[in-house]
Amino acid sequence: MPRRLTFRLAIAALLSLALVACSTVGDLLSNRVTVSPEQLQSQLDRRFPRDYRKLGGMVSVRVMHPRLHLQPERHRLQLDFDAGIAAFGSDPSTPRGHFTISSGLRFDPAAMALMLDAPMVERADIPAFAGMGQGAIESLLNQWLQDEARNDPVYRFSASDQDKLRGRSIANIDVTASGLQVKLGSGQ
Repeated sequence: MPRRLTFRLAIAALLSLALVACSTVGDLLSNRVTVSPEQLQSQLDRRFPRDYRKLGGMVSVRVMHPRLHLQPERHRLQLDFDAGIAAFGSDPSTPRGHFTISSGLRFDPAAMALMLDAPMVERADIPAFAGMGQGAIESLLNQWLQDEARNDPVYRFSASDQDKLRGRSIANIDVTASGLQVKLGSGQ
């Protein structure tokens, strides 16, 4: 191979490596992490369905089919769920109602995840519980929500995003029409 061609190829390879390095360093030094609606929905889909047993296992509720909606005007997420209800060991896999919650978000540095913050039931239509009254249904759902908010992340950051987050504070979490913008501060 002629010497000139070898030199040009070497220069091209070095420039390519420099561009990749700049891109990686730029990502690491960026002051934000973006989470798309598809990323959020994908993680929700992997976490559900989930079963909850009450009254010593006599009543079982299956929460399934999460559907995410971003509400930038309210700075909240909205999640719609189907619910299957079963008593005395019957199968809760058939949806027998649905409910809607909304919530803000908070960052949990120990879990490197986004958690529900101040969640609330927006609507509940679960005919199997109609005899309990709307207030009792919402009370049960709000109790479930508080457990969810305390224990289960809505979104767990990827390893590369965790590298960006480590040692930095979270200045703000914005809910936008195109996803979440997690703005980073300088340190914790």
